[in-house]
Amino acid sequence: MDQTFEKRKKVIYDFICDDFYVPMKLKELAILLQVPKEQRNELKKVMDSLESEGKVRVSSKGKYVKNNNYKKYSKDNNVEQEKRKSLYDIMELAS
Repeated sequence: MDQTFEKRKKVIYDFICDDFYVPMKLKELAILLQVPKEQRNELKKVMDSLESEGKVRVSSKGKYVKNNNYKKYSKDNNVEQEKRKSLYDIMELAS
């Protein structure tokens, strides 16, 4: 079962990475991939797993997209936090 789950993850991730992929909601993916309604919860588990790994993200409109900026975003976020920390230090020294 675990091997099947990993294979599904790979197939879906490869599909999302394709240049012709258009961001879709879970229901749209299920229809395109011909996943029966009874098995949509399995598709949801696969998508949740890909999202938790940082490979895909859900847009503000609820569509699954490849997460190109996952590491970059984390790095930029850390830089931004360091800038804020430095500003707080400067403000404390000035008072």
